[in-house]
Amino acid sequence: MRTLLIIFLLISCISHAQRPLVQLEVSPKEAEIGQSITITVKANVQGELEVDLPKSFESGNSTMSSMQQEIDYNTGKVVTYFIHSENGSFTRSGSYTVGPAYVS
Repeated sequence: MRTLLIIFLLISCISHAQRPLVQLEVSPKEAEIGQSITITVKANVQGELEVDLPKSFESGNSTMSSMQQEIDYNTGKVVTYFIHSENGSFTRSGSYTVGPAYVS
């Protein structure tokens, strides 16, 4: 009986496991000094989102956190995404690398 319970728990954990996904998007890709830029992180696992931002990025007053659900009609699974967006601008001209993004 105990073995059957352990096998059932393993199967249920494997079937509910999902591949972690963290997406980082910057819009617009090119901007002038002082122009508003939106940095969006989308993850399918809940946790503390961390993004490595350049030192010359000045964070604005607008941040947004939300949740979105999508249904895969082929498998019938519902995937929940946690989204965090932040607005800001760069104080100096140049080419910058935003990221990587982590969920801890």
